[in-house]
Amino acid sequence: MKNLRFILLVILSIALFLGVHAQESLQEKYDYLIKSAETYEKYKVIPKTRLEEFRTLLIDSVSRKNQEIFNLENRLDYEHKVVAGLKAEAEQFQSELDHSLAANSTIFFLGLSFSKQGYHIMVWSLIIILIFMTGFAYSMYFRSNRLTVRHRKNLEEVESEYKQHRTSAREQQAKLRRELQTAINKLESRGKVIN
Repeated sequence: MKNLRFILLVILSIALFLGVHAQESLQEKYDYLIKSAETYEKYKVIPKTRLEEFRTLLIDSVSRKNQEIFNLENRLDYEHKVVAGLKAEAEQFQSELDHSLAANSTIFFLGLSFSKQGYHIMVWSLIIILIFMTGFAYSMYFRSNRLTVRHRKNLEEVESEYKQHRTSAREQQAKLRRELQTAINKLESRGKVIN
């Protein structure tokens, strides 16, 4: 729209300049015609040949102006067509740009289309969830490891106590067997003595 106004302004400026230039030369011819004419009472006497020259010059000037107007109108029509073509081309480029921007603003992930913002939110959400899950798994592993170490220590203590208890129980059983054997032997030796 601005280009059309600019073109019209340039064309009108050229036409005005040429019109002023032609008017000046016509004005000069007219002034010369009046000055060179003889005066009769209050009338000017102009020879027909000079009047005919001025008429021819005037007709030529008018026909040139008409031709210039015709050329400018043709040029203006051509410029309108060019502007319309450029507008159509600009609309097509805008449509292609909009389509390209829409295509570039979507991302296909697992067969689903996401906007870039939605995709980024989803990816960062997954990353944060994975970080929390990794932290949770690590804390669970650390806790389990601590419990396992504690239970092993308790098991070793229980096994140690069990070994001590078993050893002391064996010793006590052996002592009781010896005492029992000693008592049996004494009883047998008394029983033989009595028999």
